Amino acid sequence: LHLAELFAARLGVKLRPLELYPHQVAHTLAGGLAHFSAIGMRANGADGQLIFGVPYQAVSETVVCSGKPPGKLAELDSRMITVIAGSAQEAALREAQLGHQTLSWETVDKAKPGDLLEDVARDEIDCTVANEEQIAFMRNFHPRLEATFEIAEPTQLAWSFAPDADAGLYAEMEKFFAQIEEDGTLDRLLEHRGPDLAAVAALGEQRLEGLHGHVEGLALARFAFLALAP
Repeated sequence: LHLAELFAARLGVKLRPLELYPHQVAHTLAGGLAHFSAIGMRANGADGQLIFGVPYQAVSETVVCSGKPPGKLAELDSRMITVIAGSAQEAALREAQLGHQTLSWETVDKAKPGDLLEDVARDEIDCTVANEEQIAFMRNFHPRLEATFEIAEPTQLAWSFAPDADAGLYAEMEKFFAQIEEDGTLDRLLEHRGPDLAAVAALGEQRLEGLHGHVEGLALARFAFLALAP
């Protein structure tokens, strides 16, 4: 939330909340209903449906199972993995599948990572994949949750944009992250923030008068951001 709010303040516009899930991001952006997503998508290995901004954090994607924990990727062949459709975790599984073609999983549309971790803790599903922050948060409620091994390279979290996103907006995003990285704001936010809330927001339709950098072609702003959490 704070990153998107800071960016909105830089542009002189306000955020408007929306309710979306990861699998809806590409369609929402392509349809012009929002200009960017701050859900924290996996920027590794872009698929062409989205373009990604500046990676701002790396988090490991780890397998979590009920019952006997698997010790390696091949042991997942006999397990049922459930993840959120379109999430960073599904993207990590697709990358892992390139080196282990028998890897399979099922997806759910309307859930948050914390929901699936809770289902694992209650033995309602077999396995899921979650990042280190999501697991650490859910251990406050289910301390016996056991992370096993990383399914793929750590996720590089980044905002996402439609392939035809306004070049001026993208340039403003780059300058924004360069600034908050240089002055230490990014590190402070990542250190002190809680888990991201399940939310999507859009900036209210306002004229971008006085916009830093004098971005051309942005008469109206309807930016969206999404942040999924346990």
